[in-house]
Amino acid sequence: MTILRTEQNVPSLPKPNQCRVVYSDELPPVELITATFVYAFDGDRLLMTHLKSRGWDLPGGHVEPGETPDRTARREVYEETGARLNQISVFAHIHIHIDGPEPGDYAYPYPDSYMVFYWAHIDTLENFNETDEARERGLFFPEQARQTHYIRNNRELYRAAFECAVDLTPKPEAPWKHKAFALILRPDNSGTKLLALHFDNTPAMPLRFPGGNLDPGETPEEAMYRELYEESGLGRLKILRKLGVHHYYKYYIQSNVERHDYLLLASRNTPDQWSHVVTGEDGDAGYTFNYQWIGSDEIDCLSDELNTFVTPEYIPELFNNKSH
Repeated sequence: MTILRTEQNVPSLPKPNQCRVVYSDELPPVELITATFVYAFDGDRLLMTHLKSRGWDLPGGHVEPGETPDRTARREVYEETGARLNQISVFAHIHIHIDGPEPGDYAYPYPDSYMVFYWAHIDTLENFNETDEARERGLFFPEQARQTHYIRNNRELYRAAFECAVDLTPKPEAPWKHKAFALILRPDNSGTKLLALHFDNTPAMPLRFPGGNLDPGETPEEAMYRELYEESGLGRLKILRKLGVHHYYKYYIQSNVERHDYLLLASRNTPDQWSHVVTGEDGDAGYTFNYQWIGSDEIDCLSDELNTFVTPEYIPELFNNKSH
């Protein structure tokens, strides 16, 4: 069991109260579980329901009398999305504790109750018609999911469910894409920062790094420098070191990926922010990329696909000089 975070005096609950978000693959006491929610995946796409009251949300709801928590999870997912689930496993819960006297109208177990989170694989998707609560269902690739309000506010749980449910091991039958990316540091008076970009037309998407596919005959280093110039206008910055090579399967392009990541150093007089129209012949030519520098306290804004080596182990310079 690992406590992710603790919140005091959540506004929607009787005060004083305490809520703990906990990673655990064990169910809390069943009689104290009030609701279940499900991170259900088709490949790496997350199933969400578009609720009329809250927008895109996880399917889930209250445990009915006589139900087990996993039966509640399956029922709620089907009612709100039309999905039948295959494998389903608990991975987290929220422990709610009311510290004050029991309110007369409190409808839940007192003083302790739990909401449980499952990860699951989708077996089948049946037809879904709009209900009193839900407008539609949607399947979201990782970058799309992170643009939703719910996932932005619950990224840690999403990441944990993703790691449990989604197998990114390269597939023998899939083709390979070879890529190279530039992770660029810049020292300044407030500490060392990391260069990141977002697309002009999708500012809500996670931040990324300049980089892309190797052209025929290119080495990873040559491709990295070419992509860096085409996507940012920056020249041949000094390579501090090669961070490593990462192999994984990417469902969106149905290909295995071999990604080479390099750590580079920019001068102090590199602009704080700038926009660049991408050149070259790749599919993103003509797009506008917007650049900014981020500190170690902002790395949660980065793409989960590309942040493999953004850790104190691989880039201590970034984490030893936190910006203030």
